Amino acid sequence: MSASEAKGDNATPVPGRTGVLGFLADATSEETTRTALATVLGGDFELRRGSVRDAVRHLERGPSPLLLIVDITGIDHYAAALEALALVCAPDVKVLVVGDRNDAGIYRTLVRDLGVDEYLYKPLNLETVVRVLRPMLGKDRPETRGPRGGKVVAVVGARGGVGASTIVTELGRHLAGKAHHHTVMLDLNLQSSEIALMLGLQADAGLRAAFEKPDRLDTLFLERTALRVADRLDLLAAEETVDAELRADPDAPDDLIDLLRQRYNLVIVDVPAFPTPLHLRFLALANVRIVVLEPTLSGCRGLLRYRALAAGKAETRPPIYVLNKQGLPGGLSSRDLQKALDLEPECVLPFLPKTVVQAANAGRSVAERSTPFRRGIERLAHEIAAGTGSVRPKRLGGGLFGRLRLTRAIGG
Repeated sequence: MSASEAKGDNATPVPGRTGVLGFLADATSEETTRTALATVLGGDFELRRGSVRDAVRHLERGPSPLLLIVDITGIDHYAAALEALALVCAPDVKVLVVGDRNDAGIYRTLVRDLGVDEYLYKPLNLETVVRVLRPMLGKDRPETRGPRGGKVVAVVGARGGVGASTIVTELGRHLAGKAHHHTVMLDLNLQSSEIALMLGLQADAGLRAAFEKPDRLDTLFLERTALRVADRLDLLAAEETVDAELRADPDAPDDLIDLLRQRYNLVIVDVPAFPTPLHLRFLALANVRIVVLEPTLSGCRGLLRYRALAAGKAETRPPIYVLNKQGLPGGLSSRDLQKALDLEPECVLPFLPKTVVQAANAGRSVAERSTPFRRGIERLAHEIAAGTGSVRPKRLGGGLFGRLRLTRAIGG
């Protein structure tokens, strides 16, 4: 049976993803679960001996399944272990937790506070496991559980040429490579994708089609259009001609973001410095806005324009201001900037013209070549998470795994 069949009629198969993956601590529980899965699915599942900690180690290196079964038997700090699991799971994963305690308090903590889909205690009963698995695998119509998805971060330059695309690229590399988040970069510069150029990738017309015909957006579109940058990191970009006329559907931004949030923990949007109404819609949909400026008067003026922009309903914190190219010859001093803007940037990145060019030409990360730049990107990642209090998902609102489906990527 295919992964799509395991997930229900509306699911689209995802290459490399197992339908069900389980880690169970004892042979009896494993055998009961195996029989239940064979009854419901017939196939497309994999069970291993282990615990939630083994699941974390496995998912750090491989793709997430559609349904994950983990055992917390004997794990004293199971909430912390599940938080670690949340950081390496794709946002659309359903989670069934198995344990050895018949305790209503544990059930409430797991399902209501942490937001896992279901909890079963040992000894497992075959009939109960089958009953729980059927709706989770699309065999019965499940109840509506609310929206799922990752956090949306919009990055915009206060003016053109301030390095916003470089920052998007470096942030994506850091969050996917170092923090193990499933990340996609969305480049809205359709006629000249700097991100694709820096990464040595060739964009096509797929992204334009997403704007003009959003009704065709589905997971198959992502598989065909998204460019693989690295493990857990994809790029959506375009390379249209200068005279190309985009006839965008007004619903396209919402539909595209909804789709991306279903598949990724983090969606980083590169918004042009002089946005159209279409681009402004992406800013309005963001959970976090990042405005990049350089230490010049024009950079200050541009930043003031964005400070006057109304906050979006989805925002979880005030905008983050990034000062790039600190040390630019002839640029304003830090004191002059603070006086002109009446604020202190949350993140400061050094002026590295040669390093940036060399890294782009080699298709390598600037952070690999500059320790101050790397620390600045790490600081920026921390600031993105600061709006919700922690780099790790917190137990608020819909719970840990529930919030992973809404604003989960790095603490949302």
